[in-house]
Amino acid sequence: MERVVSAVVEKRLGALPVAAEFLRRLDVAGAVDRLCPGRDIAHLTHGQVIETLVANRLTAPAPLWRVDDWAREWAVEEVFGIEPELLNDDRLGRAGRHRPAPDGADRQDRGLRDRRVRH
Repeated sequence: MERVVSAVVEKRLGALPVAAEFLRRLDVAGAVDRLCPGRDIAHLTHGQVIETLVANRLTAPAPLWRVDDWAREWAVEEVFGIEPELLNDDRLGRAGRHRPAPDGADRQDRGLRDRRVRH
């Protein structure tokens, strides 16, 4: 039986599997998601994004810009199950701006409460 290989994909692996295992053991994504729940329509949770950013910093410390390119070059999809296109700069920014409410209330509710206090 003869097989023909039409394409070969090479991706960097490095310490990515080790970083992923430690992040899972520490439940980084779960902790972030409990503190900063996202919207139901999001493709990724804030926890998944932050977990991937930590892995990025551990494997390729460089400015947090074009992380989707890093994810394409590294085996992020294979290790984390996240498509590189989902790690665009806008999505990373949304995860970084989301802050937990001090009393566990929804962020939008907290914003309304803050406006009432200021007036």
